[in-house]
Amino acid sequence: MGIFGGKKKESFDCNKTAQYFERNRKPGKDAFLKCPEWLEPEYDELGGYAQVPDQLFLLYDPLLQRRFYREGKVALGALVQANELLFKKGRNDCPANYIYTTDPYYWENPALLIGLAHALFETKGEQGYHPSIQRLADILEDEVERVFSYKLPRDVTEGRDVYFTTVIVQRDHLPYKRIIGKQYPLLVLEENQPDAMILPHWYWQG
Repeated sequence: MGIFGGKKKESFDCNKTAQYFERNRKPGKDAFLKCPEWLEPEYDELGGYAQVPDQLFLLYDPLLQRRFYREGKVALGALVQANELLFKKGRNDCPANYIYTTDPYYWENPALLIGLAHALFETKGEQGYHPSIQRLADILEDEVERVFSYKLPRDVTEGRDVYFTTVIVQRDHLPYKRIIGKQYPLLVLEENQPDAMILPHWYWQG
């Protein structure tokens, strides 16, 4: 998996985007996530799961998708790590790890959130951190473990609420259908697991 990439730039104002979303919460059919084939679980002859489904599969529950648009909040997300395929043109939707916050302080100072995301990526494969950070270092090294709404220690976030999570990047929800930026607006249900998805680009406001 990689971090960041691309020379094109995508721009949005998180405050304007959140305000626009509040006025336009009713989603069109293209706003809902579409489950990729690789994530679909296998079923047995009785119609039950033949294997434990990937936790990300829960994102595709139609009732949960409606909850995101009915109850969710816009958050500023900063990319920590993503499947390398997402930095290239393609058709596969893949997982990525983000940190996010609804705190206006970071919305006004996005470079600080990006810097924190980069610092977390640098812990990948390393040892000797505080247990809460070591947990994230190990998750980044594993690359397949899912984690949702994991609150970062407040001593590394200036006492503000910042969360680490795994999302599915749906290419149709990105302007260029691939990751080219370091930050994106997320739609989050903070108490839910899974807790976040990338807000479709047609909601973004500059």
